Formats: sequence, structure tokens, C-alpha cells
Amino acid sequence: MAEPFDLVSDMPESAMPDCEYSLVCEAVDPELFPARELRHSVQSSMGKNWVRNIAAIDEIQSEPVLVDQISNRILPKRGLVASAEEVLIVGSAQAALSLLVLLLDPAERRFAVEDPGPPEARHVLRGFGATVVPCPVDGNGLVVDSIDADVAVVSPSHQVPTGVPMALARRQSLLNWADENSGFVIEYETGFERNLEGQLDVSLKALDRSNRVALVGCLSRTLGPGLSLGYIVASKEIVKRAASLSRRLFGDQPGLHQRLLGHFLKLGYYEKYLDDVADVYRTRWNVMDAAISRHFPDWSPYSGFGATSFWLVDDTGTIDEGFATAARGEGVAVEPGSLFFTDGARGRNAFRIGFAAIQSKRIDDAVARLASVAKAALSR
Repeated sequence: MAEPFDLVSDMPESAMPDCEYSLVCEAVDPELFPARELRHSVQSSMGKNWVRNIAAIDEIQSEPVLVDQISNRILPKRGLVASAEEVLIVGSAQAALSLLVLLLDPAERRFAVEDPGPPEARHVLRGFGATVVPCPVDGNGLVVDSIDADVAVVSPSHQVPTGVPMALARRQSLLNWADENSGFVIEYETGFERNLEGQLDVSLKALDRSNRVALVGCLSRTLGPGLSLGYIVASKEIVKRAASLSRRLFGDQPGLHQRLLGHFLKLGYYEKYLDDVADVYRTRWNVMDAAISRHFPDWSPYSGFGATSFWLVDDTGTIDEGFATAARGEGVAVEPGSLFFTDGARGRNAFRIGFAAIQSKRIDDAVARLASVAKAALSR
């Protein structure tokens, strides 16, 4: 039986307080926002037929221009070919995950999650009464041999929160596990577009030959949560069932929002924006790496270069649970390590910091303040 879950009290405190320095990974830098290009996309999306086009959204409620751009611009970069019938647009990545979990009958299946892993995925599973099975992560990603479940939820591009990419051999082992155990894999990829290396790795879904993988993606998270949309890439049957369930649960999807982002991609603005942001992020990664080496010399930092965050672990002490609150008192917003573990008592000797929302010249001072707070916390 699934463990009891209180949808209110078990939700984590907001990780995005208003602080002088935001080192929260999901925050964005408004200075990088492509306002002019977005305004042009709004005008382009409202051509003479825009009302008719919105009214004519097909039975799976996905705007054709956006589906076309995802199918022909986004997915091929990850080695994935998908038809329009294999793509479903929804309001968020969590909504996409929710639909898949419901289709898989959460009360009857066990769901393996990375531990540590993305907290929002774990909350979706628990919210629907699923049995959550935590599985360890090492330098190659999820430890496949530890899976004792029917479904695995993984983030192979950049594991959350460590930033470690899943090795190709480990990905193949995961697919073999699904084939041999009649299992299913949800590829939960909400941050793969934030990639500093230019070349995206091959999607698990692209390697799938048995229709045992569904990809959950998130479009334009780098632009900010107000413009983000989620999508599912799966077999035609799964997409059809997910679309029907989405209509019953969520009603009609926001067609104008979809059309706007579709034109943003079609005009080439999205790719240019990601390229421009990647140049800035590469500089910030190097600056933060140097700051961590200077101010946290005894800690173990983890970050694949393509990631936009660092996972810091102290192997000698334990930070108390008030660490994040103390950091906010010094004007620095961070994500405490316990946020990412199934057992909230774990991860108190770790935290995650990102650089998406902070300018390079301010990074060293922010990390120095954080080091002072961490030193005080460890000494108690």
C-alpha cells in the first residue's frame, strides 16, 4: 500500500524567495529575456486566420504549428523522430507526468525514482497514491540493478540534482530492464534545453524499440515559468488516451499560448535565444566553478558541464535543516539537499546552487556568503 501523503503539509517550502542573490536553479535572468523577438512572434501568430486556426485545434488539443516545430526542430536534436500523432501538448511537465501516471494505474504499480531526484516528480506520484521506490544514483545515473518496481521515472540528460548525465551503457541497461520485466520508463526531461555543450545527447525514447518509453518534455523553461508548456512524446495509442484524459481533467488547452510559442520556434528565435543564453551560461559556469573551489575547498561539487547548477556535498558534517533559512537571512536563495530525497532526513550535508539568474560579477560574493553560512551551520 502506498504511504500516506498530505498534499499540503508535505509540499516543500517555495525554493524561490525574493533574495538579493538567487542561486535557485529554476530561476531566470530577466536581462536575457528576448522581449523584442517575443513581441514579433505575437504579431506573427495573429495573422488573418488566427481565430480560425485556434478554433480548429485537432482532437488531441495541440496547436499544429507547435507540434510541427517540436517534431521537426526540437526532437531531431535528440535523435528522435515522431509524427504529429505521437506528440501531445499540455500545460506543464507536471501535467504531462500526471497524465502518464494516471494511465499507468498508480494504485496497482510501483514507481522507481532517482534518489536524490526531482521533488516535483515524487510529489506527483505520491499525490496519486502511487508506491514510490527510491533508487540510488551514482556517477553514471540511476543504478538499474536497484530497481524493484514496474515503472521507472528518470532524468537521463542531466540528473536532478547532481547534473550527472546517464551513461549510454546505463541507458541501454535501463531499456533492457524494461524489456525483460515488462516495465515502463518515463523519461522526465525538464531541463535538457539548458545545455552548455551545444550537442544534445540521444533521448531514451530514441533508443526505445519496444514502445516502453514515454518522454515528458518542457518547452521554453529558460524563458520563465509563465511561458512554459509541457509535452508528451509516446506511441500513438498512449498519446490518444492521454489526450482524452487531459480533456476530461483539464478541459480545453490554451491554443493562443501554444500558437505563440510555435511561431517563436518557427521564426528561429528560440534556437537563437538558446545559443545566446548558452554563451552566457558557459561563462557563469566557469566563474561559479572557480568560486566553489575558492570558498568550498573541502566539499565535493558535482556538475556535468552541460548542466546549469552544482550539487555540493560535504562528506564530513551535516548542515542543520535551518540552513536554507539562514542563507536567506544573508540574502542568498538556495535549494537544500533534503528537498531532493525521498527521506527528508537525508541530504542535509548537501545543497544545489544554480547560476541562471545571477550575473557573473555577483557570483563570487554570493558563494562567499553561502560558505560563511555553511561554516556556521556545520560548527553547531
